[in-house]
Amino acid sequence: MADTFGQAPASRIQADSSRFYAVAVADVAPNTIYCPAFSTSGLFGVAELPIQSGQLGAFSRAGVFAFDYPEGTTEDPAVGTPVYYTPSSATEGALSLASGSIFIGYVVKVPDISGRLCVMIAPDAKVATN
Repeated sequence: MADTFGQAPASRIQADSSRFYAVAVADVAPNTIYCPAFSTSGLFGVAELPIQSGQLGAFSRAGVFAFDYPEGTTEDPAVGTPVYYTPSSATEGALSLASGSIFIGYVVKVPDISGRLCVMIAPDAKVATN
């Protein structure tokens, strides 16, 4: 039997509690939210490394990530504010502090990071019900 330790099948999405593996349908830049089935599921992850289209990549479902502020945000939101994401494709979408199709986590403060929205991905992040 071949050793496949650390490898996920390339033919489907393989997930565990902290990440999932999928073949990217487009180039994915680091620190980008990726939704492989953006119109039908709430599955999302954040690329920690660049992943080329057609390549198998790992997408984190846990951790703290810094994103650009949502459009229209003029001041730092309070710690604990829920953060939502609405994908328009597998690699593009919009963050919101009000509502969205996927609840992704909560605003946190990270020392020495300013001008970015720091989000702790919630372990129970899922499709929003609002």
